[in-house]
Formats: sequence, structure tokens, C-alpha cells
Amino acid sequence: MKTAIISCAFLFFFDYVFAQNLAIEKTESVDEISFRVTKEVNVSYYVVEGADDSLHFEILGRLNAKGYSIIPVNYDFINYGKECRQYRVKQIDMSGSCIGEMKNVPIVSNPPKVRRHLIY
Repeated sequence: MKTAIISCAFLFFFDYVFAQNLAIEKTESVDEISFRVTKEVNVSYYVVEGADDSLHFEILGRLNAKGYSIIPVNYDFINYGKECRQYRVKQIDMSGSCIGEMKNVPIVSNPPKVRRHLIY
């Protein structure tokens, strides 16, 4: 059974939006992380990180970038191992510096039930 959890993030660099639509699709055994890059300038690779909380991220892997692109590019990464509630993707340039990052909203497997009282 698949459950798609989608959250959007934007990566800004010199007034241009480089990445958008960070999406997570969870299955029983794996998580598929996908994102779309609208433009790449001097990009070497992307680091995909995961965390069970919002503070302690671990590197899960990396995706080689096209480097220079003026057309949109889609990237996919499959996490076979670590159980994660939140993912982060870092954009690394040719000199090895992080030039931006994007995160998804933490995944809550059993959200608490909230009672709402309406007052008229």
C-alpha cells in the first residue's frame, strides 16, 4: 500500500528559484525522494539526508548533478535503509560548498486527534 506525502520547498540563489516540489512517497519498505530543479549553474551534486527528528540529519546518499542546465531536471533517490520522518536535500557546487537546501515537512505517522469546539 502506497501513501504519498508531498511537501513543497524552494531553494533560492541569486533571486532565482532552483529547486521545487520536494516529494516523498512512502511504501512499507522504502521511501522515494524526488525533486525538480528548474535551473542548475555550477552544481556538482546533491546530498540527500534524513532524520527521525528535525535536528540530527544523517547522509543517506548523493546524486550527481547535470552541472549546467537551463531546462528542468527531475531527480529521484530511494532510501532503502534508515527510517526517516524528515528529509533534506543540499545543493553542492563545483568547489564543494553548499549553496542551498530544501526540507520537507516532518512526516507524522499517527497524527494526534484534535477536538475543536466552536463558540458562537
